Amino acid sequence: MATSTIPDFIDALITRLRADSGLTGVLVEESLPDSLRREMFLVWGTRDDSPDGSSFPGGQSSAAIGQRSREERYVVECEAIVIRPRREGQSGVRNRAFEIAAVVEASLRSWGETPPRFGGIVRTALISSVRYDPTLPKSDERGASVWVDIACAQRI
Repeated sequence: MATSTIPDFIDALITRLRADSGLTGVLVEESLPDSLRREMFLVWGTRDDSPDGSSFPGGQSSAAIGQRSREERYVVECEAIVIRPRREGQSGVRNRAFEIAAVVEASLRSWGETPPRFGGIVRTALISSVRYDPTLPKSDERGASVWVDIACAQRI
């Protein structure tokens, strides 16, 4: 029995996104890379959460009384980052960050339709939240961050 599906899911997600032709030229990495790129998709970590309002809370819970199986629910926190020269308009920077998030969502949907779903690692993986934050990496640059939360669930 696994302690958690988190390590395997993050590894599989990163591998899948790095191979996605829609993300060619986008750095896909876990945590902050050694040097910033113009386009990145970063996996920051997880938090206990259960966005579907079910009887199982976030984290791990006993799946049934008297059984050893557990229900695990968590959210993988990710960020699509785009950095451009300040002379470029903010709307173009923002839109590109959302385009990267859309490729990630399409990849998740496709992965969920391909047996075994999500590589057999989790039962559910879906985008549960998207947030936008304009940023100023340096005074001569524009930036956009689109935070993407991926909600996961699995009986372990």
